[in-house]
Amino acid sequence: MKQTRKEVVAIVGFYLPGIYPAGDDSVVSDLLAPALLKATADADPDIAARYDIRRFNFPTTMDSAEAARHICEARPVLVAYSVYIWNYLQTMQCSRLTKQSLPDVPVIMGGPQVMYRASEEMQKHPQIDAIVYGNGELRFRQLLKGAFSPEGFEQIARITYRDHQGRIRETQGGIVEDVSQIPSPYQTGVVDLNDGQRHTVFIETFRGCPFKCGYCVWGDNNVKIHKIDLDRILDDIEIIYNNPNVEVVYFTDACLFYTRQRAKAICDKIASCSREIPTVMTLDIRTLTEETIASLSQLTLIRNQFHLGLQSTNPKALEALNRKTAKDVFVEKIDLLRRLQPGAQISLDLIYGLPQDNFERFRESVDFAYSLSPGKLYLSHLLLLPGTPFWDHRDALGFDYTDEPPYMVRSNPQFTPDDMARTMAWVMWIQVMNYFGAIKDAVLRIREYNQRYRYIDLIDRLIEIVRAQVDPVSELQHEFTIESQNANRRYVMNTFAEPENGLILYEATRQLLVECGVESRLGQDINLGIQYYRSLCYDVGQSEEELLAAHGRQRIEYVQAKWRVSTPQKRRVAPLQCVREV
Repeated sequence: MKQTRKEVVAIVGFYLPGIYPAGDDSVVSDLLAPALLKATADADPDIAARYDIRRFNFPTTMDSAEAARHICEARPVLVAYSVYIWNYLQTMQCSRLTKQSLPDVPVIMGGPQVMYRASEEMQKHPQIDAIVYGNGELRFRQLLKGAFSPEGFEQIARITYRDHQGRIRETQGGIVEDVSQIPSPYQTGVVDLNDGQRHTVFIETFRGCPFKCGYCVWGDNNVKIHKIDLDRILDDIEIIYNNPNVEVVYFTDACLFYTRQRAKAICDKIASCSREIPTVMTLDIRTLTEETIASLSQLTLIRNQFHLGLQSTNPKALEALNRKTAKDVFVEKIDLLRRLQPGAQISLDLIYGLPQDNFERFRESVDFAYSLSPGKLYLSHLLLLPGTPFWDHRDALGFDYTDEPPYMVRSNPQFTPDDMARTMAWVMWIQVMNYFGAIKDAVLRIREYNQRYRYIDLIDRLIEIVRAQVDPVSELQHEFTIESQNANRRYVMNTFAEPENGLILYEATRQLLVECGVESRLGQDINLGIQYYRSLCYDVGQSEEELLAAHGRQRIEYVQAKWRVSTPQKRRVAPLQCVREV
């Protein structure tokens, strides 16, 4: 009997390359949403008999036309896109090109970047035929069992679609969230970890969040968490953490330890596997106890890093955020963590542009964050993500923001445009310091010997000294796009990665140490940095090879800039020698 050819359904996702592991674009990130859609649909025998469901997992660096060509070559009868903040532009470009080549093929979308503004997105992008609100696995299966038409769409709860006259319609009804019906993409082979590539893998253990922070889409108004079967998770871990092709594992949960007993079982299972794979988890400071720290100590956290969201120390901003964690909780919990895990690296998140905040109050938050001696400080621009409380109340809160994704905040009544301009420039200088670890550590350690200085005052003085000699930050145009921010960071860091300007930074730091009377205590690594960069600039003193032999690779790497120039510099800053010998 002749076998009928299955119709192709394309599920498309664009992932950000080179994030985990950092800088390695050759590792494939297996987006979870398309994999779960396919696994759930394939589990239905009627759908499996009729459709060949194919995942198209593209990096955002791929040209949209090339991605569309791959999709169109499969001759699909339906194209579904998973849309997030990082892939919105590529998704819209690719879907437009796909629709031009296959005008009769329906295009549907889901994901947080489109589902909260479904009607607006469909008005703006005529290639979209339908947008599904919320978690879509079970309704995607329902869609495949029906018709790809307005008549089929209107049978599905919480979907926005075009009718035959092109009018945009929305269906009502409740969404049934039954995660027990969603099979594992790893156990079913939907994600093939033995395909000859290296992989970043995502694991989801529950959905939802008991909290509703102003900037975040994770929270659920009814404070309900939907837990995935623990045995399924443990079996996934068995597959993932024993596979030599997995480079990084990323847990997508709001915080694994919101389900504390399950979290312990998950950590124990990871520890029992054969491979120590770098793992990324979002952690909540409130969940850190002796028990949870002991569980986490079994894991190979990426860069040994406990990543925690501080966001702000301004009480009014925290109230607007709907976050209640006070400074003393961070001090207490981080002291506990360091006592139990002395080698732990702590990283902290702070957000600028929050309502009820301003430039000076943000600086105070940074000052407190540095008092906790973090290994890394992430300073993030506030984005108004659709579906968040800030988005829902954006007019009442007085936000001025960009009208295209990622809806970057320009100002609010308290965080003025002038505050934002000053903050964006100051944050750029903080990033410069953070890429020179020896400089950052020396500046922040000054307070060990002289408590009259605030951390931010020391940073300001260092900036003042450096700016007298080289100041790429003042040349920047601060546009409110992620692309502009990334380009600015590349330009500034490429400038300071030049040996001549690295030398300026080190000599300015030594001047700061002298001014504060601590050069004899803290100057050893700074003086080594000066020697190192002088050897690169002027071929004087010991060569780089001689310095390596004398001080060891680890110490030389400590004084080197952690930034590596990735694109040619069009502008080269001439070496200046304005700091006197001490």
